[in-house]
Amino acid sequence: MSTNPETKRRLRAVRRLAVSYPDRTATDRLAQIAGIASGETEPVISRPPPSPDLMERVEEGQRSRAKGNAFDRREREAEKEKEAARKKRHTRDRKQTGGRDRGA
Repeated sequence: MSTNPETKRRLRAVRRLAVSYPDRTATDRLAQIAGIASGETEPVISRPPPSPDLMERVEEGQRSRAKGNAFDRREREAEKEKEAARKKRHTRDRKQTGGRDRGA
């Protein structure tokens, strides 16, 4: 069996239909698979329509992500300011140990 684009398209459609769905659709799926494999029916991709509140959910997600990025940026800037102030005072970070303690 040659693998030309048409055959590949049919195999992809059969693979999509072979994924287990609820049992009440098994006979319909098997009939579609048989039709596609024999060449009687054309493979079609059916996508469910988008939900009516899709744009609202996208906008909410964008707002929450932008808000999170702003908060993260503020926290990073606060950490940088703390580090800059520490360096200006010429003090060391207490979490860092001295060089002679490393080998112990």
